[in-house]
Amino acid sequence: MMKDNMFQVDHIGVAVKSIEIAKLQYEALGYHVIRNGTSSDENQRIRALFLQSGDQIVELLEPIDKTDEKCPLKPYLSGMTFRMYHTCYRVKDIHEALSVLKQQRYAIVCEPVSGPVFDNRLIAFAFHARMGLVELVEMQEVLHV
Repeated sequence: MMKDNMFQVDHIGVAVKSIEIAKLQYEALGYHVIRNGTSSDENQRIRALFLQSGDQIVELLEPIDKTDEKCPLKPYLSGMTFRMYHTCYRVKDIHEALSVLKQQRYAIVCEPVSGPVFDNRLIAFAFHARMGLVELVEMQEVLHV
């Protein structure tokens, strides 16, 4: 059983062939760029751009190298220009959250690693046949002064 509020939706990840083209389409729908523009994650082989409209955040993800067969976006973009890729959840303790997902029969795709797109906070990925790909990002601790 999952604890109340353990998983809080952070954003929806969308795989795209071109961040610039997708950005224009989202801006036409009222979204605006947040989180300091485009950033790269060499380990994941992607470039990312976050956009927001109201409470909704979308992460556009494109391969750094469009010919890279090892890029995890490659299969998602086969024959398409964009496609939903994952739902990302903020969690307080990424290891505890992964343990809960394992109990729910998720396969761990990527154990916790530093995520440059998220100011090097820990990220991880898990997959469930009925839910698709899930990204976890550990929340930053709030220091009270």
